[in-house]
Amino acid sequence: MSIRKIKLWPDPILRKISQPIQTIDKYIQKIGCDLVDSVIAHNAAGLAAPQIGINLRIFVINSCKDLDQYLNIKKPEIFINPFFLPLGDKFKWEEGCLSIPQKFGQVSRFKKINIKYQAIDGTSKSLIVSDFLSGCFQHELDHLDGILWIDA
Repeated sequence: MSIRKIKLWPDPILRKISQPIQTIDKYIQKIGCDLVDSVIAHNAAGLAAPQIGINLRIFVINSCKDLDQYLNIKKPEIFINPFFLPLGDKFKWEEGCLSIPQKFGQVSRFKKINIKYQAIDGTSKSLIVSDFLSGCFQHELDHLDGILWIDA
């Protein structure tokens, strides 16, 4: 599909709350493919639609070796209309972001979460993740709510 240009802070789209996706059609599938192509090209752990200028609740996680243990996949996975339920205590770790290049900082995240979402085929799914993946999911979910790690 396409490698999309990453929006950089302080671009205002990074502060907008993303809209829920009502129908998974060809347009949404193309956005998903563009997110996959872009996250791979930038060698990032994840990428959310606002980071490519799209105000919709969709992101991709590219932590393939970590996702493989949960989903038995070896490619980036697309998450539509995601939300999570915390399942444990918080931990602090260092985060960075493609939209805030070459900056890193400590962020507090839940150690374990149950993420609920729609897959690109429209099926509803639930996934319990911890540690690194938990932090990645929460980081990308923050993007969908107009929150950046520098707000922590």
